[in-house]
Amino acid sequence: MIIDESQLKAARKIVSAADAVILVAGAGMSAAGGVLPTFRDNEGFWRHYPGLKGRSFFTVASLNSFYDDHSATLGFYMHRKVLYRDTMPSEAYRLSLALVEQKPMKGVLVTTNVDGHAQRAGFANVWEVHGSINEWHCASVNCTKYRKVVELDVPVDSEFIASVNSSCFCDCGQPIRPSIMLFDDIGYQPLSYAMQKSVFDQYFVSLQEKKAKVCVIEVGCGNAVPTQRINSGRYSKIFSTKVIRINKEKESDSDDFLNLTGVDAVKALSSLLG
Repeated sequence: MIIDESQLKAARKIVSAADAVILVAGAGMSAAGGVLPTFRDNEGFWRHYPGLKGRSFFTVASLNSFYDDHSATLGFYMHRKVLYRDTMPSEAYRLSLALVEQKPMKGVLVTTNVDGHAQRAGFANVWEVHGSINEWHCASVNCTKYRKVVELDVPVDSEFIASVNSSCFCDCGQPIRPSIMLFDDIGYQPLSYAMQKSVFDQYFVSLQEKKAKVCVIEVGCGNAVPTQRINSGRYSKIFSTKVIRINKEKESDSDDFLNLTGVDAVKALSSLLG
């Protein structure tokens, strides 16, 4: 697919005039270039995790799953933790950071990715709205160690089933869970959420107070969990600009965003940089 030149020209104009960048990232940011898997449907999920065939991503990515099928669920998250640790951040992060570094008021990355790749790529201001797979703690809200970080590494077999042992449980007997917002986590906040959001809020307010020109770039955010599309739309309205949407899946043009979809994030970001 080829990026529409008129859309690209309009996007470059916004980027060029901006004092700061708000990057809103989804799974397509870390998966740019085909390095890491995304779970766009059950077939894709099962292809990567055959031991979980017959279950949806939404049921596995739940707190109940740590009780209903501990070894398979823990294996899923342990494998992802190791995979993310052993994989270099995608080129999309470097290109995004280059955009931020050009601006006098720099920028912030708001991400639903839990892999920690933004920090590894060099971003100083990151809000991980869904948490981090690199932080683990007791699953019980009634435990005195509920918010205490625990180191957890256990082996998984060829079908990504974990070898559950005593280290997988807190002293209170409850399982150790990742500090990630799961689908049945009512009211849950990941361990670093409050601190990161506070930094984001202060930066956001400073942009408003200084009447900064802000460009909002959305990278790799789908519709299955529309958190990031809602966020980017809200930020763009506050700063009276259009969202620059980058997504591998082609979308129809809309007055709500500048359409750089249908190509990999690396190509789209490279085009923005010129």
